[in-house]
Amino acid sequence: MIGRSFARHDTTNSKPKRPFQETFLYHFADHLSQAGKIAALVYSLDCIAIALETIGFSRVTVFSPYLAKAIYTLWIFLRVNKLKRFLIFKAFGISHQAQEDLSTNLSMRGQVARAKIINRILELLCLAGCFFVMIDLLKVKSGVTLKSLFAFSGASTVIFSLAVKDVAIEVVSGLALQASDKVYEGEKVLFGNGLKGTVDQIGLFETLIRDSSEMVTAVPNKELSNQRLTNISRNKFSQVKQKIHFSYGDLDKLPMLLREIRREITESCPEVVTDGSKSFRTYFHSFEDSYLEVVVDVKLTATPDSDYYYQCREQVLFAIGRAVEKMNMKFAV
Repeated sequence: MIGRSFARHDTTNSKPKRPFQETFLYHFADHLSQAGKIAALVYSLDCIAIALETIGFSRVTVFSPYLAKAIYTLWIFLRVNKLKRFLIFKAFGISHQAQEDLSTNLSMRGQVARAKIINRILELLCLAGCFFVMIDLLKVKSGVTLKSLFAFSGASTVIFSLAVKDVAIEVVSGLALQASDKVYEGEKVLFGNGLKGTVDQIGLFETLIRDSSEMVTAVPNKELSNQRLTNISRNKFSQVKQKIHFSYGDLDKLPMLLREIRREITESCPEVVTDGSKSFRTYFHSFEDSYLEVVVDVKLTATPDSDYYYQCREQVLFAIGRAVEKMNMKFAV
């Protein structure tokens, strides 16, 4: 009994264990493993260089130290980049699971987006640092300096500026789209050009939009930055507006039918807003050539174009059908 009580006590007070991939020990072991692999690669290249020089190739081993430095520099950049991402998301309190599935962590989307912005800005800085270090290693041995390549003349500056102009616009547009807080990855949006779907990924150069048919469209960021954007996922209310037609012989029954439709919707559709804060209309709209037109217009506490919205919409339509059946009326074709 004592052993059981202690076991129950330990179980209730024990903290949930974090996944091993989220611990510092995992990242330390991962970096140590990578360092060993890189060292083995550099040693193998040295052996190949010595073998080549032995069989007659001259001055091969002279380049080995610089090749090793380049490999280590690239590896350090990749490792720092990965560790940087881990620390940034750790600082924002974002777990690995939250990054993988934002659809069930709606409250974390803002935090994830901000963390990604900081991560990408620092990634660009690290990439620039890696580039200049590699250039420095290149010019030490080959004597080819950055000045001899570009001469830093007015003409080379213009050429370089034109080459990176479009790239810079795409990068800035991508960062601005995330920093604006207008949309996060995983949200459903509608753009001014009619493009509608779920934002799969906001990259540095393009944004991936997945539509209802699961087709993914890659759109350059600069094209999206100047468009109107409707964030469907952030709308708390939606609308069901249905036009229904009846024959002229049922004109006298319309007042009672409208009341019955309203009663059926109120009783069977709790998601419909009936407190007066939103419109709830059932009205005789117009005389048409061969039928009478009635309009039902209600608001729902459901996100537009979601699975839950279509379930609620179905309830409203069934409520209309029951009301028409109770009044012994038929829809006009």
